[in-house]
Amino acid sequence: MSSVSGLLNKGLEQEKEMPVPVVGAAWTAREGSRLGGANPLDVESHATQEAHRLLRAVTSQIQHARYFTIHALVAAEAATLDLNELEVIDLLRRCEVVVGAIATRHLSPHPGLRRAHGVQAIAAGMRDEGMLNVARLAAPNGYTKERWGFLDRGYRRAETRMGLIDDTEGKFVPGAWLDQAATRDGLRGLLDLARRDTVDFGTLDAHGNLCLCGVSDSADGASFLRVLMGEGKDARSRAAVRAQSVRLVLRLIILHGGVDAGQIQAQLQPFLLFDPAPQRDSVLASLEVTEAWKGVALRAITANAWGALWAWVVHRIPTVAMTTSVDSLAKLLADEFPAVTVRQFVAALPPGIRDDGLLLPAERDVDDGLPTGWVRQLFLGAFRRGQLTPQADSYFDEQYEDGAYRLSPTWLRARLEHAMDRPLPVFVASLVEQMVLQSQAVALQRAEIDPRTGTDRLPTGVFVRDGLVFKEADYWGGGVNFRWDTLAKLLCGLGLIDYQGGRWKVTEKGASL
Repeated sequence: MSSVSGLLNKGLEQEKEMPVPVVGAAWTAREGSRLGGANPLDVESHATQEAHRLLRAVTSQIQHARYFTIHALVAAEAATLDLNELEVIDLLRRCEVVVGAIATRHLSPHPGLRRAHGVQAIAAGMRDEGMLNVARLAAPNGYTKERWGFLDRGYRRAETRMGLIDDTEGKFVPGAWLDQAATRDGLRGLLDLARRDTVDFGTLDAHGNLCLCGVSDSADGASFLRVLMGEGKDARSRAAVRAQSVRLVLRLIILHGGVDAGQIQAQLQPFLLFDPAPQRDSVLASLEVTEAWKGVALRAITANAWGALWAWVVHRIPTVAMTTSVDSLAKLLADEFPAVTVRQFVAALPPGIRDDGLLLPAERDVDDGLPTGWVRQLFLGAFRRGQLTPQADSYFDEQYEDGAYRLSPTWLRARLEHAMDRPLPVFVASLVEQMVLQSQAVALQRAEIDPRTGTDRLPTGVFVRDGLVFKEADYWGGGVNFRWDTLAKLLCGLGLIDYQGGRWKVTEKGASL
């Protein structure tokens, strides 16, 4: 569009925002290392942090419910015997090896459950020796190179926040909410096997109750479920909020008629927002977290749209012995849009809410996989405030000053309201400049000094020097992780959902919650 290019130079100057304050080591040497960082525009943080608050202690790395109780058992034994750190680590590693071996040999199918941690090394060791050599596999660099086994693969933080373990004083001891009697009862025999240097296959097979699948109907599993669901906690506690989020996910799976494996967030996020069934469901209406999750889910759409738009821009930065400018990138994006005003573009957006208050799938309907669709999603998000309940509305109502909350819905709405009669391509071009500014500010905030070399480490795949833009690495987009798919692994282990024909279904036990 030739008419677009003629407007840009003047328009970009008009659209410039107050510059972002430089935070970090702007003086660092050119020889410092650069690497692509996650969430380079820092647009996902708000929704990610809120999702974490609503589902506290469910981290993205955890795989099995039973490891929670295994680690808790070790903490209880460490306190009883006053074990030192090396003794605790040895016992924990031995317990993980034994359970991994039992799970490997257990003949019952485990639909929906991942393999035990370290199973490749454990299975190879059993195959080579014709028995389980606990001492060799549990030794340093045996079944895993991690010193604390798989405790530090997301479990320690979750177990500490749930009150199952406590390591705040340098001791690995039981947390305030651990039911030691139930944990020892459900894992009866594990400590004895773990203290042996070798265990024959017959003995392993006789302890099938210690398999990962056994936690669903065992005493340790029941006690862990009580902790997960916040029993005994105040109704306003973080545990109670987590419990409501668990109930929300279970209810959504029921209303959806099941969910495809690995697609819990992908399928339930739009279902929660736009399908009439959950919007009218009395169970979901009774949960205080429902509106909060709607706010998070809508905010995540805008974050994903920014990520997709930034990826589109980054992919158009030359990589080999070539340079480009911010204005050149802005023109490339502007040429994707019609020569209309911002007001005309906004007026053509689909409605986001019905007269009866139900949300309409506007963001989903405009998603065409192109910059025009992502910008429409951003504009829709900017005008969501005022369409939602007060609790959901709060996720679109930040107050910003001096560049804070740049690229947020509130920030974008303020800019739109002052640019309604300006050419749309000029406004869109200005967004490229804002994204570049934001990416540099975020990178500088996250910059570190390498203690070995004294040089800076800048987490960015894009950097600007003397008005030119350079690319170290492409960006492929990210996304806000609700941890619902991780939660499914815990719920499966506890028998609340099961895997049938490639889909997750809620069991009677899960429905009872």
